[in-house]
Amino acid sequence: MEKKTGVTETSKLTPLQWQLMMKCWKMNLRPGQYSWWAPTAWRVGALALWAYKLRKLNGPNFTWPLMMFSDALPESALKMMGKIHLGRPLTLKTRKELIASLKLHYLQYLRSDNGDLPENYEPPSTKPLKAARALPVL
Repeated sequence: MEKKTGVTETSKLTPLQWQLMMKCWKMNLRPGQYSWWAPTAWRVGALALWAYKLRKLNGPNFTWPLMMFSDALPESALKMMGKIHLGRPLTLKTRKELIASLKLHYLQYLRSDNGDLPENYEPPSTKPLKAARALPVL
């Protein structure tokens, strides 16, 4: 690879890797499109760049994530065609479930007045350290 020029690894990325990168870029660049002409210029420019150079440079896995990135087709239409992966919603835990999943030695850092600690929890008894032993001066 030392004698090659330019990016040579992008053609080996999977469609899901491309989709993740393009979705992040799309969300990052969205504030720059707050004019009446920017979304149209964005779509036309992305499609023209894809037709001119990017489809050969980045390989076949790049096509549909670019369509999602440029908003040339709605994400719902791309999902119905099976071209992109929309994912599934995360399962949400309640506060009590989250605290129950903590390791026992982390519970000592939670406040007991919130009422979230488990019923059978007893904080560890620690002896207070003297300042000289806690912070030795050299």
